[in-house]
Amino acid sequence: MKKEIFVILILIFFALNVFLARSSLAQSSNEYLMRAKRYMVQKEYASAIDEYSQALAEDPNNITIYISRAEAYNKDEQYEAAFKDYNTVIAREPALLQGFKQQYDLLKEKFPEEENVQQ
Repeated sequence: MKKEIFVILILIFFALNVFLARSSLAQSSNEYLMRAKRYMVQKEYASAIDEYSQALAEDPNNITIYISRAEAYNKDEQYEAAFKDYNTVIAREPALLQGFKQQYDLLKEKFPEEENVQQ
């Protein structure tokens, strides 16, 4: 009986540590994201890119951070880097590409005169 209680306590301790570690990572990632967003508003794109990169180091599977960093790269005229981040997004979430295509098709259908203006 004591051995079973000890094993249960070990499992609870392990689960608590995993939860706290994830919570800490999320908090750290959110701090980088908040700073990055402030830099974007201030049009300090290089600093925003640095903060987004730090957030990705903490949370490398967060697609939203890749999209945000790609936007910062685009604003900073680092088009190849933006393209690379967008490719990462598409590779990890192919459904997003289909959604963007459907959105484009809808806009093209509803506003066909805009196509002539851009050409």
